[in-house]
Amino acid sequence: MGNILLDLVKHFGTQQKTAAALKVDQTTVSGWVTGKHSVSPKIAVRIELTTNGLFHRTTLCPDFPWMMEAVAPPTLNANLRPISPPSQSTVGAGVLSSTQQVGQ
Repeated sequence: MGNILLDLVKHFGTQQKTAAALKVDQTTVSGWVTGKHSVSPKIAVRIELTTNGLFHRTTLCPDFPWMMEAVAPPTLNANLRPISPPSQSTVGAGVLSSTQQVGQ
């Protein structure tokens, strides 16, 4: 892990510039480089975004279960209707047609 973090510092120029770009303290950057602590998932994402993907989050923080993010984000089901405007009746809304009795 030390090499990628040294490369990160080289990318920005100094530990101080790296810290400023990533909005962390210089001692945090020093801790990464010396191996005293690892990059958090939140900061790994910030690094990836700040460097336009040059340093990838999965490489910076390999122990985090990134696979959860590989799943597409939830989307609105195309079969759902939008919320009814106030002028539209909502009587019977949410009742499945297969559960209604004929003639109701």
